[in-house]
Amino acid sequence: MEFERRLIKESFSRIEKCGDLLTEEEFWRKPNENSNSIGNLVLHLTGNVRQYINTGIAGEKDIRNRDEEFNDNRQVGKIQTIKDLGEVLLSAKNIVDMLDIKSLSENRRVQGFDETVLSILIHVIEQAKQKGLRRLSLETGSMEFFEPARLLYEKHGFVYCEPFGDYELDPNSQFMTLELS
Repeated sequence: MEFERRLIKESFSRIEKCGDLLTEEEFWRKPNENSNSIGNLVLHLTGNVRQYINTGIAGEKDIRNRDEEFNDNRQVGKIQTIKDLGEVLLSAKNIVDMLDIKSLSENRRVQGFDETVLSILIHVIEQAKQKGLRRLSLETGSMEFFEPARLLYEKHGFVYCEPFGDYELDPNSQFMTLELS
């Protein structure tokens, strides 16, 4: 799925590579008192994904402590912080893979707000834009059963495209993409 390719194989691998280039001190250094360190931003990304996908969509217990994401008295180091992000992204990927069309209109509570699964996914798209991702792509079914989902994707700007990544042309699949830039 494109979620896995974009977030785990591409984006997370870049975070790992950049983390490898930094010392522990550089990873946690704040340029000034009004800024956050790279480590704080990785903790914040981990918290957002966990809260929106794992808690908001899958209904897992909300264990996020947002203030700790920006605390200078951290309890874990660079390697564990990056590893935790990887584990949360993999868990989120598994949750998104299990979504069905009916679940998109179900209500969930995230950060004190009632949201539909679809609105949570839209929020994730907005966050992807803010983080600099240029495109989101997806594969969905071509059968009549999937028409409501395809119409929903079209409504939110997705257009049909050729197979991407490891996908091959398949009469049971439709491929769609959304340019974010």
